[in-house]
Amino acid sequence: MRRTSPRVCPRCGCGRLPSPRGRVEGGQMRLLDAQLLGGVLRDPPRPLLEGGRALLHAGAVFPSSHFDWYQVPASVLEPHLAGVPGDLRVLHVGCGTSTWTKDIGALPRVGSVLNTDINAPAVERMRALYADDERLRFEVMDAANMSLADGSFDVVLDKGLLDIFRPRGDGAVLRTALEMRRVLRSGGLLAFVSYSGREKQPLELAQWCTHHEVRDVNLYTCIKGEAEEQAFRSLTFEPPDVAREEL
Repeated sequence: MRRTSPRVCPRCGCGRLPSPRGRVEGGQMRLLDAQLLGGVLRDPPRPLLEGGRALLHAGAVFPSSHFDWYQVPASVLEPHLAGVPGDLRVLHVGCGTSTWTKDIGALPRVGSVLNTDINAPAVERMRALYADDERLRFEVMDAANMSLADGSFDVVLDKGLLDIFRPRGDGAVLRTALEMRRVLRSGGLLAFVSYSGREKQPLELAQWCTHHEVRDVNLYTCIKGEAEEQAFRSLTFEPPDVAREEL
């Protein structure tokens, strides 16, 4: 297996990671090269794109317990959670097999964590691993179309999921971000980690959220309020065209 030369990151277009060449064929992004990321993951899982959703191939081979694309500890969230009162109901979208699935539950005042991902094998693995922790729940769910009630969480967290949609344009990123916002209560916090700087975020998201540089990545914190409501209400989106998309 050869190492690939640095290319545009398939998650966010930032150029920070070596990535395989890929193209979308019939809704599936086919990877043309295997790659080695930090000596950790060989022959990585193949993402699929279905109806604007990004997921990992069901046959993906993960390390035995956890794997993190983004090396950012959950502890960076602690000062930002301090501004949200009460015992926190947390939603962690696109959890995969990240260490955040367990570490979020150890943060102060976190009462419960719902970890969701569209990849059923990853969800089942984490559910089995933490079956003894009643505060942690795991569900298979599409982050762009969640079966959750409006305003049902105090905090929504994402580490890299929005970056998956970035090559598909601002509309794909905003659709998913607004679905995360929908399930937040008024005054609740959306926090997401991204390789993309503010200049690469959709304008509406950049105006709503506060940017922080953390460990060579970008952390965005966004409080749900009335100020941004009107701007989001006026947004309209065209259906995604995955068949002709080139990465």
